[in-house]
Amino acid sequence: MNSSLLATTSSDGPAADETDLPLQRAKTLVIMGPRSSGKTSIVATVLDQSEPSDTLYIESTTRPTLNEFTVFTKFNIWDYPGNTYDLELAALSHEDVHGVIYVVDGQAFQADTSDVAHKIALSVCKIWERNTNCLFSVFVHKTDGFSFEYQKEILEEIQFRFDDELFDLLPANAGIARPSPAFYLTSIYGPTINVAMSKVLQSLMPAQATLEKLADLMNIQCSFEKVFLFHLPTRLYFTTDSSPFDKETHEICSDYIDLVMDIGGLYKPHERSKQSQPGSRDASPARIKTMQKANGTVQPRSYQYSRVKVASGKTLALWGIDENLALIAIISPNVLERPNQFPLVEYNVGCFREAVQQIKTLEKTAHLHESVS
Repeated sequence: MNSSLLATTSSDGPAADETDLPLQRAKTLVIMGPRSSGKTSIVATVLDQSEPSDTLYIESTTRPTLNEFTVFTKFNIWDYPGNTYDLELAALSHEDVHGVIYVVDGQAFQADTSDVAHKIALSVCKIWERNTNCLFSVFVHKTDGFSFEYQKEILEEIQFRFDDELFDLLPANAGIARPSPAFYLTSIYGPTINVAMSKVLQSLMPAQATLEKLADLMNIQCSFEKVFLFHLPTRLYFTTDSSPFDKETHEICSDYIDLVMDIGGLYKPHERSKQSQPGSRDASPARIKTMQKANGTVQPRSYQYSRVKVASGKTLALWGIDENLALIAIISPNVLERPNQFPLVEYNVGCFREAVQQIKTLEKTAHLHESVS
C-alpha cells in the first residue's frame, strides 16, 4: 500500500499519557457518505473542537484520513472521501471495522437522483456479509433549519428507503439476519452531533456497561436525578445512568460545560481556607483537594468543582474526574441542604472518581497486554 494515499491527524482530545496505546485493540470507526454531506466538518467540530463557522472553509477530503482519539478506548476514526465506500482504500479489511457512520445531507437526500440509499445499503451488506459484529449508524445531517416535525418526516423517509433497500438486498429467506442501523438527526450547530457521536462511541466501548452501573449507583446513593460522565474538551459524554435520556437535560449540561470552561480560565487555582465549606455557592469553579500516594508519600491533588442553581430550582454540579473527564449531576431542589448530605455526596464522588480511574488503567493495561501477546 502506498503510504502517500493516507493522511494521519491526531485530535487534541486524549491526554498525553493515553496517545501511546498500541493499535491492536483500537476500535476502528469509518465515516462515509456522499460528497459535501458534512463528514469532515463533523470530525473537525467534534474531535478538533473547531468552530462550526470555520468548517465552511475546509477543503473536501480526497484520501482516507485517520484521526486517533482515546477516552477509555482508543478509537481509530477514518474520514473517507465523498462517494467512496471501498474499505480497502485505507488497507482496511471488513473484519477490521467495528463501526461505520454514513453521513447523509438531509436537505439534499429528498431530491437525490444518484440513489444514495442504494449505494449505502450495498456498502452495509458487503460489510455485514463478512462481519456481523459491525455496528452501523446513519447521521441525517444539515436539517437544523427545518421545524422539528419536518425533521422527523425526513428522518422517517430516509429510514424507510434504507430499510426498503436492505430488504431487497438481504431478503428474509437469505439465511442471514439483516443489520439494524441506528439513525440520528445531527447538526454541527448544536449538541445533536455530540449526542449521536457519544452514543456511537459508547456502543464500541468494552467498559460501557460497567460505567453505566457506576452512574446508576451515583444516582441511588446521592439522590441525583441524572448524571453524565463528560469529556470536557469535546463535549462528548461516555456514560449516563439508565434512566431515560432527555434532550433538554443534556443541552443544559452542555451549556454548563461551556460556562465552566469559559470562566475557568479567568481564575487561578487557590488554596481554600479551612473555614471554606465544600457547599460554597461561589460562581467560579472551585478546586477540591484529595490525597494521592506518589513514591510512598501522600501528596494533595485538586479536582475541579462547581455548582449552579437553575431557574427550575434544580442544581447542576460538576466534579472533575481527571484532566479531561467530569461528572455532571442534575440534583433536585433541597437535596444538598439535607443534614450531612454534602459530605456523603463528596465521599461517593471520590469513590466514583477512583473507580473510573481504575477502569482507565485496566483498559490501558489490556491494550498493552494485547500488543505483546
